Amino acid sequence: MLKSVHIKNFKSLRDCRFEFRDFQVLVGANGSGKSSFLQALDVVGRALRHELVFEPKFYETYHWRGCPKNEPIEWLFDFLDGASYKLTVQRELVIERATKNGSVYFETRAESKRSDNLAILSGENEHRVKRRQAHFQAVAKDAYSQFLSAMRLFQLDPVMLAKSSAVAHKDQPVMKYNGSGIATVLDYLLASERKVFNRIEDALRLFVPRFQELLLRPGDEPGTRILGIRDKDGWEFKARQLSGGLLLFLGYLVLIHSEQAKLLLLEEPENGIHPRRLQEVVELTKHLTSSGQAQVVMSSHSPYLVDFVEKDEVSVVTRDQESGETSITPLLQLPGAVKRAADYYPGELVFNFSESELAQ
Repeated sequence: MLKSVHIKNFKSLRDCRFEFRDFQVLVGANGSGKSSFLQALDVVGRALRHELVFEPKFYETYHWRGCPKNEPIEWLFDFLDGASYKLTVQRELVIERATKNGSVYFETRAESKRSDNLAILSGENEHRVKRRQAHFQAVAKDAYSQFLSAMRLFQLDPVMLAKSSAVAHKDQPVMKYNGSGIATVLDYLLASERKVFNRIEDALRLFVPRFQELLLRPGDEPGTRILGIRDKDGWEFKARQLSGGLLLFLGYLVLIHSEQAKLLLLEEPENGIHPRRLQEVVELTKHLTSSGQAQVVMSSHSPYLVDFVEKDEVSVVTRDQESGETSITPLLQLPGAVKRAADYYPGELVFNFSESELAQ
């Protein structure tokens, strides 16, 4: 499990440190850097899953504009067992380095200048591979790289959740960032992991009394499936006939029960969900973390959601008005929050007082 991350020069994250817990909520004004922080974590996961190449254009797009161009973008992850993983991205060089108890146990370098090749260096061995095949394949099987590759960011969209998607094949499918592909995931679970599928149905019955059964019907295109439900009266409904809130709630159930990520990053899960359902989403994600399956970081603008968590599970994201740099501070490390903690719920603390009041 992750202990901390130190990010340098990624967008507004000039020099940002963050201490992980099992479950955390990030709050802050629009433009404070919440999305940038989640994106910074997701970028590493995508790279290790072979979905992203650190070409010079990446550096130019995401590099902090307030510092010299020769300064790299850096991520340093510390794990609870004493291991660390560092990723350094320069305009024409990518370096990975992992250590444990002071000993380096792998380091790789990838250079990209004018050639269509990347040089992957590991110890004294050098291998030439095509750029599009060089997505960290030299270390993809390492346990810590595997953990980080399972960092995934989601901001579910009911429109995408309602769409049909391809029939599941051999490999376990994963929902996309916006929730597309949920029918494929459920189709796979129904065929290959029926116990997980049943747990999702049981949870939905618990929270939606009229619900009886999940359905997966042929979609409009050959080789696709579309999600549906049957209620207790026997009526069947296709996904596009369901409320957005129900689809979103089902999407979070699938994320949580199918172990779609080791570090689950959720952007504003309150969007489209009734406040009463928010408590259930929070409780479900906390159950996931308490069982040791994953860690969860979510951003939120909802005082209702924040009221359902503990004060020590909230961190405040701020952006300096002069420098533009983002910082993340645990709520209970802000003097103004500590003074008022006994008299207010977490949501009241965060949304009733200004950043300056909480800081004093």
